[in-house]
Amino acid sequence: MSMSKTKNPKILDAFSFLARLAPFSPLDKVEFFANLLRNVMKWRRENNIKIPDFIESLNEMLEKILTEEYKKHRITENTVMCQALIFLLAGFETTASTLTFLSYNLAKNPDVQGKLLEEMDAYLARHKGKVEHETISELTYLTACIQETLRMYAP
Repeated sequence: MSMSKTKNPKILDAFSFLARLAPFSPLDKVEFFANLLRNVMKWRRENNIKIPDFIESLNEMLEKILTEEYKKHRITENTVMCQALIFLLAGFETTASTLTFLSYNLAKNPDVQGKLLEEMDAYLARHKGKVEHETISELTYLTACIQETLRMYAP
């Protein structure tokens, strides 16, 4: 299945209302993320990379575009890509907001910031300065700080 830019309508075609927000939301940035997502999906398909994640789910959906069920519901490649883009952009905003509020809370509570810094320093010393997905769960105070921030400022 081809995902070339010339054959696909732009993501923004489905979100024409974004054009009115141009001063606040640079539309070329939206296209950048859409193209990035397309390229990652294409690379995974071409290299037969199967990882049970969001990208794999999108590729599975694209494989079903020509099925009767998808045709019946008028699900197109553009529909799939727009939904994916909304999912990704929503994730960026909520993460940015959470980190902003976490930073604010740490700045307002230097004692908490100090305790968190001690935990981070000890972690980095144990793991030779590397932060890895497999060991980050050891940062229990960081987890507590993030959870408290989310409790206080739910996205």
